[in-house]
Amino acid sequence: MVYESYFIKKLNISIPDVLAECAQKSNVDTDMFKQAIIENKYEKEVLDANRYAWEQKELIAVPGYISDHKFIGSQNGIWVSKEHLEKFLSSL
Repeated sequence: MVYESYFIKKLNISIPDVLAECAQKSNVDTDMFKQAIIENKYEKEVLDANRYAWEQKELIAVPGYISDHKFIGSQNGIWVSKEHLEKFLSSL
């Protein structure tokens, strides 16, 4: 939902209401969700996960896929096509 909102619909996902709409589509309590966003309740977990992805797994793009030391990901605003992703997955 967030990926679609940001990359396809070009919505500003830094706005809590935009993210809450994504959460609602996933059957998440939107009031609790917005409160967690406003309070930065999961900031440490997000930063730790990002640090792990960038520093330990060396992911350089979002979205990015890594398996068995093979990587495929979008770069310079160019998305990974369905065909490239299928080829990557079939090579594992």
